[in-house]
This record gives sequence, structure tokens and C-alpha cells, in this order.
Amino acid sequence: MFNTSIIDRIENRPTSIEREIFPKMAEEGQIYQMVLPGYWMDIGQPHDYLSGQTLYLKSQREGNPSVLASGENYTGNNIVHESAHVDP
Repeated sequence: MFNTSIIDRIENRPTSIEREIFPKMAEEGQIYQMVLPGYWMDIGQPHDYLSGQTLYLKSQREGNPSVLASGENYTGNNIVHESAHVDP
């Protein structure tokens, strides 16, 4: 989570926040960390989002399989909301 003032630090050019902005903020004592429970992945690009979804579902299969859909209508790792109807 960031204060919107971080936007003022980003020049109007392709910028790596991780390599350019975060180190400066760390030097100034303006960046902190917080441990979050659960699954986290940087999904800065569309292909990363898809990879993240696959990894998340796999982690559920390994650690919390009861949240995954089961039955003959499903193959692979899927989460289907209880209000959804899936046609065979």
C-alpha cells in the first residue's frame, strides 16, 4: 500500500519502481514491510496474472483442496462460486 505521493517520484518514462523508486525510498526511511498471510504474487503483466492463477489453484490443491470444485463436470483445478450453474 502506498500513499499517492509516490506518483510524484515516478518520472514520465518507463520506470522500474522496484529498481529505481524503492531503493531511494528505503534510503530515506520511507518504505516498510508487512507480512501478509496467504498467497501473494506480483502480477504486473497479463501473462503473470495467468501464471499466478495457475499457481494459486495448484497451491489450493496441495493445501486446501476442499475449496476446489469436484465432480464429473470439472477437470483440473477450478473454483466455482456456489451460486454458479455449470452446464455439463
